[in-house]
Amino acid sequence: MYEYNRGKCKAFYDKSFVIIKESFTRDINNYSPQIEIRDSAAYAIFRLSKLGYGTITELMSMSSKVILQLLNFERFNNDYETVVRQKIKRENGS
Repeated sequence: MYEYNRGKCKAFYDKSFVIIKESFTRDINNYSPQIEIRDSAAYAIFRLSKLGYGTITELMSMSSKVILQLLNFERFNNDYETVVRQKIKRENGS
């Protein structure tokens, strides 16, 4: 994994923290690959960085309380969007 910061790419993490155990190409009905997360803290920071909450360096300098609040907000937001989509689908389907 690499972090892009002002025109320079630097390594964020030396070892792979996500391992793909089984590819989704084996089974057409299974759209997501089976993965194993080795370092959940590094994965959470990388995921929040991809979502736009800041660079990896900024996220690493934040307190664990803030990181957990961001992760809980993302979980809530995903659950809320799922419920709203299901409600709209039910109302339009009826």
